[in-house]
Amino acid sequence: MGKPKIAHQDLYERMNYLFQAANTVLLSNPRNSKVSNIYSNVLTTIAKRAVLKLDPSIKRKLCKKCNALLVPGVTSTVRIRSKCRSHLVITCLVCKTAKRFVCRPGYSLWNERQEVVKLSRESEQERKMLQSTETEKS
Repeated sequence: MGKPKIAHQDLYERMNYLFQAANTVLLSNPRNSKVSNIYSNVLTTIAKRAVLKLDPSIKRKLCKKCNALLVPGVTSTVRIRSKCRSHLVITCLVCKTAKRFVCRPGYSLWNERQEVVKLSRESEQERKMLQSTETEKS
């Protein structure tokens, strides 16, 4: 048989293609922001309809309100603010919505931590073992 398929692999491939297309269209000609917005809208609707999670790196590059692709200097402004803790503020130029991200040294996202990656790999191995035992029984 072929490669082991990931659940909804075709949808993930389509979302990846749409994200890359939106990025290249916007970078090739910044006047094509409407086309880029259409691609990113389709990307988010696919994810919502199929109840799929977007990767945090993609989430950070999309506006939460208008789904515009956030490219610094083209569709967004980037500032570093430090009132009590330093944080990165990305402001969408289309809808003026601001996103804030922590800028601490040594800070990492929850899903990028080593212990979480190790736990997810262990749970995948357990799932595979359960599936193999179920197929052997039937």
